[in-house]
Parts: sequence; C-alpha cells; structure tokens
Amino acid sequence: MNSPNERAIIMTKTQWYEGEFYRRIIAPFLGDIREIIFRMVPPGSTVIDIGSGTGDLVLKLASKVKQATGVELSKVMHDTALKAARSAGLLDNALDQDVPRIELVHADVREYLGDSSKIFDLAVLSFCLHEISPGIRLHVLEQAAAVSRELIIADFARPGLFNPWWFTCAGTEALSNISHFRHFMDYVMAGGMESLIEMAHLIPMEKIRTGAGRFVVMKLEGKVSPGVASHGQHVSP
Repeated sequence: MNSPNERAIIMTKTQWYEGEFYRRIIAPFLGDIREIIFRMVPPGSTVIDIGSGTGDLVLKLASKVKQATGVELSKVMHDTALKAARSAGLLDNALDQDVPRIELVHADVREYLGDSSKIFDLAVLSFCLHEISPGIRLHVLEQAAAVSRELIIADFARPGLFNPWWFTCAGTEALSNISHFRHFMDYVMAGGMESLIEMAHLIPMEKIRTGAGRFVVMKLEGKVSPGVASHGQHVSP
C-alpha cells in the first residue's frame, strides 16, 4: 500500500494521457456525466471540484454558480485548465463582477482542505476516487464532506465480473499505468462508491446510473450545517 508521500510522487509524474490529449480525446467521452453533474448543482452556489483535471467541469459551471474552485495535483493538467480558462475569458476578467469567478489551484487536496475555514455549498469528486491510493481514499472523501453542505460523486459502478462492460472499463484503466490500474481494481473490488459512502457515514440524496450501467453519479448530504456561511475566495493564478 502506498503511503501519502508515495502517492504524491506518483501523481506528480507526467502521464502520457495528460494535458491536451486528455482534454481533446478523453474528456469529451465524459460529457454526459458533466451534464448530469451540472443539472445537480444549485444556481448561485459555491463549488469545489476535487481532482478537476483539465478544468472542463469548472469552466462549464462558471455560467451557473457564484464561484467554482478546481483543485488538481497534476501540473500538466492544471496548466491545461489554465490555458482553457484564459481562452474562454474566465481568468483575465475575474475582477469584473459581471463575469463568473473561477479559481484553479495546483495543490494536493489534502493540504488545500486542511484549512478548516474553507466551506463550500457543494464538493464534486468526478472520476478521482478510483485513482487514489486505498490508504488515503476514504480520508479524501471525509475531508470533502467536512467542508461541504452536499457532495456529488461520479465514478465507475461496480459491475458483475461477467458484465461485458466490466472488461471495457478494466481495459481502459489498464492502458493508463500500472499504479492507476491497481488503484482502480482495489476501488472496484472493495465495493466502489457505495462502500466508501457507507464507511464515511454519508446519506445519499439522489443516484443516477448511466453509460450502460458503467457509471454512477450520486448526490449526498455533506457535514456542513445549512446555517454556516460558505467562503468562496478567489485567488488569481
């Protein structure tokens, strides 16, 4: 099992699928998932997207929310997100009150969320839990719940081993790298999203299964009380 430090080293190495390749080739296949998440997010809310990748969801949410914050560990993915945000005019005009504000942060989310003053209406974890080392996966989910009123999790469903889509998902993950694939297999065989939610003592509000049963999008109650004010702070990159 990888330690947190080993996890950080693994994820800061550039992977072949990162950056523009991911944004142009892989991200479009997740468009339906982003649309489901978009519909679940309340207008005017403050949102943190954990493992925001190339920023596709953050940029999409910018037209709907008060502030969207994306936190990404990979420097290549973060830089790609910054480039896309600038191209969309969402960074240079950030001080204009008529322009939706976004924040793109290059950081380990465990350190970023270590500041207890950060509170969000909603935390999103989209296809990141299965990538995380088993030793810290639950901790990241619990941190996300601790700083949000609600959560949205999107990730692989746990199919039966004889479901043909199982082989499609497993084969795709195997193409990434061996560490990524091991984490994916552990995530699935340990019970996937449902098992993590149970261990974190989270209460489901809505569940959508999509992609021919391959994916699950679930909305859950967070741990922040409704009366606590959110802090959507903008920090220019």
